Amino acid sequence: MNDRKILPLLLALGLLVLALSGCIFSPDPDPDPTPIDPPDYETALTPELMMANFKTAYEEKDINGYRDEVLDDRFLFFFLEDEDQAFWDKTEDLASMTNLFSGEARTNSQGQLTRAISQITMDQLTLLEPFTASDNLYFQGIDGVLMGLYKITIVLTHPAGTITVDSNQRFYAAPQVENGVTIYKLIGQEDMPS
Repeated sequence: MNDRKILPLLLALGLLVLALSGCIFSPDPDPDPTPIDPPDYETALTPELMMANFKTAYEEKDINGYRDEVLDDRFLFFFLEDEDQAFWDKTEDLASMTNLFSGEARTNSQGQLTRAISQITMDQLTLLEPFTASDNLYFQGIDGVLMGLYKITIVLTHPAGTITVDSNQRFYAAPQVENGVTIYKLIGQEDMPS
């Protein structure tokens, strides 16, 4: 073969190899991207600090923090009297919150496709009635359960706009001892009529 024919062929082959392998000056992709740190939660020494953790878990859409830092294992969510169900337990609530916090459109318990929630903002979390001893029959026999009434406004942002939840809710705080320290976990949440 003629040197004049080989040189352009080798040059073209070299350029093809270079193009397929990428630029030698390109940085290597980060093999170990820095993980996102979980949010900081307060040690819930009071029911009010428990509620601060509730807000953090919602706004950060942190299902692990919601489950581990906020909820008591005996948690119940009470619906209004005209709802199909009287209450949810912790497992049902976590399934619902996992869907909400996921940032993905999912199918809810009624079989309906829900909107993907990209952001949750708790615009209002105002204590209306201070925490006092609970009179809820479901929590009789559990020592030290306290209840407080809050005004809450939660804004859920999705691709088509926002959904605003504005209601009064009663929250129930149960004391428990962890490492010799009494902390509060959310044992109940109750929708209240407007």
